[in-house]
Amino acid sequence: MALWLNPTTVSQRRWLVGRDKEGQTSHWLLRLRDGIPELALPGVSGPGIYSADTALIANTWQHVAFTFANGTVIAYINGVETRRYSGIGGQFNANASASKTVGRSVDGPDISHITSNPVLFVPFINPSREISIKRFLI
Repeated sequence: MALWLNPTTVSQRRWLVGRDKEGQTSHWLLRLRDGIPELALPGVSGPGIYSADTALIANTWQHVAFTFANGTVIAYINGVETRRYSGIGGQFNANASASKTVGRSVDGPDISHITSNPVLFVPFINPSREISIKRFLI
C-alpha cells in the first residue's frame, strides 16, 4: 500500500484507510499514531501492528508505503526503508475468499520510483478533515 499524506496534526490516532471488520474476521488498517504510520494486519503471526518507527511532519506532503511479501513487512517513508519485520507467518487476505493486491506489487527500488512518479491523482474532497490524502498508487 502506498499513499501521499499531509497531516495537519501529528498527535493522537488518525485512521487513514482500511477495511471494516466482516463478521468475526478483522481486516487491514493503515493509521497514524502520534504521527507514526502503522499498518494493522490481523490474522498474521507477529506483532499484528507494524510501525514505520518514524513520525511524519505536520503540514508537509510525505509518501508512506508498506509492503508485505514472503513473510516480511517493510515500511517506507519518502522512499526510504524505515523498518523491517521478518519471520511473519500466515497470509493476509483482503477478503475471506481470495487474496488481493491493491495496485501492482512493488518493493525496494520501485517504492523510490513511485515516490517521485505517482500514477494516479485523487483530489482531496473534504478539507475539514484532519488528514488529506492526495495520491494513491493503484
